Amino acid sequence: MTCRRILTAILPAVLLATAACGANSTPQDGFSEACAAFDKGDFRSAQYLGESLVNQGHFAPELFQLLGNTRYRQGDLGRAALYYQRAALLSPPSPETRQNIDLIHERTGNYYFPANTPRGRFAAWFTRSQWLAAAATFGWLLTFSAVFAFLVLGAGRPRKVLLMAAVVAMTGGSVSLLGWFWHPSFEKVRDLAVVTSPETRAYAAASTTGSSLAQLPAGSQVRKLEDRDSWCYVEFHNENPQPEGRNIRGWVQTESISPLWPYDSAFLE
Repeated sequence: MTCRRILTAILPAVLLATAACGANSTPQDGFSEACAAFDKGDFRSAQYLGESLVNQGHFAPELFQLLGNTRYRQGDLGRAALYYQRAALLSPPSPETRQNIDLIHERTGNYYFPANTPRGRFAAWFTRSQWLAAAATFGWLLTFSAVFAFLVLGAGRPRKVLLMAAVVAMTGGSVSLLGWFWHPSFEKVRDLAVVTSPETRAYAAASTTGSSLAQLPAGSQVRKLEDRDSWCYVEFHNENPQPEGRNIRGWVQTESISPLWPYDSAFLE
């Protein structure tokens, strides 16, 4: 997907996210410039422009997708995976985002926590706010149908229709609440980080002289458990032991990982 094709999709989201970048520059101007640089093959400039928008508080899945593309084209698979995973948190992941995450996994064999479950794909259809709004709508429909069915209308076909509507509303509301609960939230990802440096290893102790537990390929997900100076105690999921894999804990250098979502928690609500 080229930048021109996603330009129109990002503008409303960016404009709602925050105010203009400056007196004579707007978010859409910056994104348009980044797209133009990317299409010309100037990936460093596209990266700089895109990251400037993010640093100013402009968040949209298409923007993170663009940044993932710029990093991928420069051979930085770790940060490419990081941006693709951030894009997947904000809205239903696009087929391109899913494809790129899978492509990096095939190239590097990176580790990630099991998340590609049916309920995870279902919850990704909408944002948490959209799921909550749907639940509220179904709740009002349930209340309206029940009140009219039992307190206003007498026995007959209209009551049966309203009772059927109440059942549908109850089912829809329950499903919406499940989607809201299963969707990634800040609390679920606040401790997750992504390996961005190549040749990263997990050690049994906070020292490179300790026993090496595993090499963590670029783009691997880890869960931060403890910080100690320039080291971080993490947990990661190794899917190689069959059939279900296992979680391993070890020490990695803090500079080799980046938080999955270091931004305002409100954007994941």
